[in-house]
Amino acid sequence: MSSSGGVKLADLCADCCAADPSWASLSLGVLLCSRCALIHFSLGRHISQIVCLNEKLPTRQRELLDVLSTRNINSVWEHYLLDSNFTGGCRKPPPNDQSLHPTRSAFIKSKYVLMNFMERLSHDTNELQVNIRLMTNLRTNDVDESLKLILQGADVRFVHPETGQTQLHAAVLASQPLQVELLLIHGADPRVEDGSGHSALDVARAACRPDLISQMMTALNQLSDSLQSFVTSIGGQMLANSPPPLQLDDEVRTELCKDLYDEVERREIQSQMNCDEVPFLPVNPAFASIRNQSRQKLARLNRQELAALIVLCVGQERLSAHNSCSGSVGGGVRLPDDDDEPLYDSVCGDDDITIVTEEVEETMAASAAETPTEWLTASPPSPAPTLQSVPPPVAEAPSFFPNLIVKTDEITKRTHALLVAAKTQNDASYLSICKQIRCSVLEMSYLLPHSYPEPACHSALQNIIRAADDLVNNCECLLNGDKAENAQKIIKLVFTVAHGVKTFVISFPHLRNTQPPV
Repeated sequence: MSSSGGVKLADLCADCCAADPSWASLSLGVLLCSRCALIHFSLGRHISQIVCLNEKLPTRQRELLDVLSTRNINSVWEHYLLDSNFTGGCRKPPPNDQSLHPTRSAFIKSKYVLMNFMERLSHDTNELQVNIRLMTNLRTNDVDESLKLILQGADVRFVHPETGQTQLHAAVLASQPLQVELLLIHGADPRVEDGSGHSALDVARAACRPDLISQMMTALNQLSDSLQSFVTSIGGQMLANSPPPLQLDDEVRTELCKDLYDEVERREIQSQMNCDEVPFLPVNPAFASIRNQSRQKLARLNRQELAALIVLCVGQERLSAHNSCSGSVGGGVRLPDDDDEPLYDSVCGDDDITIVTEEVEETMAASAAETPTEWLTASPPSPAPTLQSVPPPVAEAPSFFPNLIVKTDEITKRTHALLVAAKTQNDASYLSICKQIRCSVLEMSYLLPHSYPEPACHSALQNIIRAADDLVNNCECLLNGDKAENAQKIIKLVFTVAHGVKTFVISFPHLRNTQPPV
């Protein structure tokens, strides 16, 4: 769109400044005219994943392109071209240049393949630093900075060495849908589990974010859905005399399905562009020469032959994808079962319930009451001095402990809210609060490094996770029935969570002898 003050950068082709671009590169974040898009097409999707803006795009993809173009992501690609002292590089093609070669193609290859105009990382920046920087930035809405870091070498499949958390976990936990979309476009896998055994899909389910779940499921099913759509468009006539299924191992079958997807996409884009400039799949240097040759030979197949080959491969691939990723939007987090280990440290009785309920009322009523943080961080009481006793060494709190305290405060407040709801028999709010508690517990689990050498802490944390999951699962079964009876069941369940949180906190060495107030 043009503004009254002139044409905005978002209305121009990123490579030649032609008006009203009708194409875009999802992976590079830029808008393109049809001529520049054709050059991008010839580079291959491993360099540039182009889409037609006149076609229907997923909502998040269009939002992402809008944000990146509005924030002028092209200034990242042309960083040095904006410097008046820069003299190197190719000449940028003018908007009225109708030719594809040599100026346009040379400039685009220099810009995106060789990255000659983009700012480089300093020599003292290592791989771990740039990956951690991306993980930190994914918790914000600054998607242009995230794309810049990815282009500078940050790995979207990076796994944090302590927590086992992936980049996608960080974006999902921070509820950043555009960051999630950016990572998915660049190949992040929602099925990868963290150190606690939870995938990004599990985290989204626990947080009750159907939009994030839909994004990740769409990405996971994109390959099989596209191939199935192509076969459906051909019809079933060619299946009558189809050859027997290919006997391939899973890795080879997966690679072949990806190659078939690329070929289907090539034909679709070629049809949209109404051109034959890219007669076969471009060479991908990351692949072996024999695979590149096989990929290019797919262009020799007519539509019926290509569809027949897809039928031999996509069935098993689609089945395995759905089996590994199935689940409802509101499903609980799957955790490993251990029948030998007790789920909880203790089971509360009626007296305990009364004590907890009274504590809630006092906490909610007294504004000056001691907060959970105060008693959790207080120093242990000093024993009476004796002539022969030597004070034991005081363990220091780990660096991540203050962040844990913030989360325990959050969990405590939500358990208080649930107890108040149970006290007033406000069953309409049970499920939402239970899911909030489970989400907070899951977020807290990411704060305890997998390598932290205290088995008691890890065991206590697993008990909290089980208790929170049990709270949600049981709450879903209590939607009907006697309100008073349901309230008592909720109180017993939430007591287990609250007790588990206190046990978890005092399991740390520097608080092991501290008894929380009753």
